[in-house]
Amino acid sequence: MPETAPLLESWLEDARRVDALKPRYLKELGVLTASALAGNWSDPASLSLSGRRYVTAAEAKQDAALESFLQATSGLEARIAFVTDRLAAAHAVEARALSGPEALARWIQAIEAVAKDDRFGGYRLTPQLGLLPLRPDPSSGFWEFAHLPSGEPPRFAAGAPYELLQESCVGSR
Repeated sequence: MPETAPLLESWLEDARRVDALKPRYLKELGVLTASALAGNWSDPASLSLSGRRYVTAAEAKQDAALESFLQATSGLEARIAFVTDRLAAAHAVEARALSGPEALARWIQAIEAVAKDDRFGGYRLTPQLGLLPLRPDPSSGFWEFAHLPSGEPPRFAAGAPYELLQESCVGSR
């Protein structure tokens, strides 16, 4: 997500700019349609794709361009809302999994513990987007991780089992 965030933010900026044009183009199409109703329809090239006749072929082309734009951008508001929500959720997961103070402290603890564990030959974990270190499993010593996109990390006290709730996320070792 961190590497794609600038692309999504740029897309949102462009999409919002395009969406802002729709009221103006709807108004232009309304004015154009009104002129079609009152026009002289002698030129066969003045028939637009929408079936309206205009005084000139240029007006028919303008009608087609406006209709095409409006059709291509229908549903854009919903796509903007979807991408905005996904981007906000991704930023939240990033903060909870990587950059927030609690996440940083947990990752430092897990990285140091795994690096010192002889079973891993000095391997150094790297923080993974979407994962949050929980603690070493009491019986195996392997670190357990919460998968944040699937829910909330389970609550636990030192040495106690996890308190799993309906909103608890998936965990892994």
